[in-house]
Amino acid sequence: MALKKEIKIQRKKDLKGKCIRSYLSYLWDFYKTLIFILLVLFTAGIAFFFNLHTQKDTALGIVFLNPVKNEDALWERIKTDIGVTLELNEEKENVLIQEAHYQYPGGISTQYDAASQVSIRNKLENGSMDILTADAYNFNAFLYGSTAFYDLRDVLSEDQLARYKDILFYVDMEKIKAFQKKIQSNPRSVQSDSPDAESIIKEEKEDNWVKPDPEEMEEPVPVGIIVTDSSYLRQNGLYGEYVCVMGLCSSSRHTDLFCRYVDFLLGS
Repeated sequence: MALKKEIKIQRKKDLKGKCIRSYLSYLWDFYKTLIFILLVLFTAGIAFFFNLHTQKDTALGIVFLNPVKNEDALWERIKTDIGVTLELNEEKENVLIQEAHYQYPGGISTQYDAASQVSIRNKLENGSMDILTADAYNFNAFLYGSTAFYDLRDVLSEDQLARYKDILFYVDMEKIKAFQKKIQSNPRSVQSDSPDAESIIKEEKEDNWVKPDPEEMEEPVPVGIIVTDSSYLRQNGLYGEYVCVMGLCSSSRHTDLFCRYVDFLLGS
């Protein structure tokens, strides 16, 4: 250390009357570590403030579970269409589409199924997802894990409820409560064989699917809208011949945008 200090002192003496290049060489030889650290901190600071001022707020977060079509260009076009329809400020707001989630009907059969389910459940709980659109079986399956969706009677206008009454997706809340209570008291009591996935896939096709009847339920609650006949979804080939249902997550704060999005999808 003493030798290095003596060298620095001698170098300073030698620099007297020298050009700027000599001074820069001296600074680099003895302070390059400090200079490097300062440059890294400066670059990180610039990046942080740039992201802070350019990052857009998520006006609406949408997850599509089990779409039959998955192309980057398609999702970009859908985001643009939704943004224009909802009249979002494109400089400050955007639509976040979290696509390409897949879960095999009939329950978890692979690690990918498990990862998809955990990811979606986390989004339901932390509020990063506003809308879930899924094949009918998996949409219904998520309801039994938690009361994760709004009662649409508390969200849609009276006019919308009247217009869409025939495509509302009802669940029997009494059954869901009983199921959840059973899990809490004894989780092992609910273990059962997984349904046959191939049979479920056939049942989810439009020609075979049986719509849940609220008249047969003890406590019918409309938690979703059947959007299979949406001309927009059909045009983009998202669910093909399979029944799909859309619901608003109970953690969402964008109920007004959801109502406008529903009208957009259903062409009203």
